[in-house]
Amino acid sequence: MAGSGPSYGDLVVLSDGRGRRWLITLVEGGELHTHYGVVRHSDIVGRGFGEAVTTHKGERLWLLPPTLEDLIMNVERRTQIVYPKDIGRMIVMSGICSGSRVLEVGTGSGALTTALAYVVRPDGVVDTYEKRREFYELARENLRRYGLERYVNFHNADFAEVEVRENYYDAAFVDIDSPWLVVEKVWRALKGGRMAFFVIPTYTQLDKIAPALGRYFTEVVGFEVSVREILMRPGKIRPPFQMIGYTAVIVAGRKRVPQAERANA
Repeated sequence: MAGSGPSYGDLVVLSDGRGRRWLITLVEGGELHTHYGVVRHSDIVGRGFGEAVTTHKGERLWLLPPTLEDLIMNVERRTQIVYPKDIGRMIVMSGICSGSRVLEVGTGSGALTTALAYVVRPDGVVDTYEKRREFYELARENLRRYGLERYVNFHNADFAEVEVRENYYDAAFVDIDSPWLVVEKVWRALKGGRMAFFVIPTYTQLDKIAPALGRYFTEVVGFEVSVREILMRPGKIRPPFQMIGYTAVIVAGRKRVPQAERANA
């Protein structure tokens, strides 16, 4: 409905309807420059989502509210990110929701952090650890841009060297080099029966993570997630010639509680 749209300071998406999308923050005096032409931010403010915005060349772009996928794919990045297809499967399996306490080891550019904060808000929290200062600062800025920083405790520290609360987190997500070195520590941080997910970039690393998980977790599984879109063009419906294929292997398991620990609980 006209007049119910965004204001200055809001994040919005402009789409050509054919796969090109621009995520922008509306600012006074701002402009978006595309090959379709220029759109003034002042022409967007107050419009209704779903309406067309016309560039100075007379081309139409569609005004849309950003989705979580838009946020993930538009983080400023200096590292390989975890893709929405993998994030979605992990979140559904994890059972986290608003109010959950989540551990993340390896913040990177903050793509996965963005999704976790989005899901646990407003009553939950994400504790995320990143030992490299430049990635720590980049991720904080990405989350600040999205208004999600308040739901995250950022730690510029090596997770292997810090003290963590035991039996505290509802889920854990690990994306670091040599993740098998922190399996036992992640296990201690999780509540009983809760899930840990490890993002593994190469098949050769699976031989190292598998025995480590087997000592502490049950229902250990590994999987890849593949998505193939279909081009919806009347008379020319087909898959695209190119697609995102392999991104990572996800290995997951549920915390197993030994008899002695259960008796002392």
